[in-house]
Amino acid sequence: IDALSTEITLHIEQSGLSKISVEDNGIGMSQEDVLIAFSQHTTSKITHIFDLFQIKSFGFRGEALFSIKNAGNLFCQTAHKGIQTSLNFIQYQEPFIQQESTTKNGTKIVLTDLFKYNPVRLKFLHSIQKERKKIQHILLTFFLSHPEIHFKVQLDEQFSFYPGTSLKERIENFFVVEDFIEDSIQKIFILKNSKQSYIYVNNRYIIHYRLAKFLEEKLGKKFILFLTIKGEELDINV
Repeated sequence: IDALSTEITLHIEQSGLSKISVEDNGIGMSQEDVLIAFSQHTTSKITHIFDLFQIKSFGFRGEALFSIKNAGNLFCQTAHKGIQTSLNFIQYQEPFIQQESTTKNGTKIVLTDLFKYNPVRLKFLHSIQKERKKIQHILLTFFLSHPEIHFKVQLDEQFSFYPGTSLKERIENFFVVEDFIEDSIQKIFILKNSKQSYIYVNNRYIIHYRLAKFLEEKLGKKFILFLTIKGEELDINV
């Protein structure tokens, strides 16, 4: 999403234990950036110290990808400005790096054998079915907040397609909307028969039980709330 993708393809097998694949058509990464992205305590998403006080991205690539890289076997292929870089990380081996020319941009990351080399982590997972529901919930939070992106999803043998559309139409793909409220900083979609409410701040999904309960009591229904706040007024850590 941070790479300005208009199409994202996801393929997940056995709730991620066998395979997690994410592919986009975004701007990709240069070889310098992709090597930084998989290093510990690094990021290629900020260029100035003041960026830390007005975070607009969905996270620091180095922190997430370094952890993911060490959770299984990982393959990354990214293309930026006509140069494609491929990295293959196999546990306890030096990464294999290859470069070649290409005509399109984008990134594909594939993780296999999750926790194969850290089997103690497996005991913290729930059943395949419960982990699948958690994955579906996380994906839904992104589907709702980024209707402009065409998502293609394969969960085992189940295929789903969500073409780019308007916010209202994307929400109506999943819920019945009873009412809509909008002003300069917020949009509220009031839902019929939803099991939960969804709160977004600057298009980032958050969990805020007190705010959700307060608004549910005021509105009498579950809802989807989109708040827009200046970046310097938002503390991502909180």
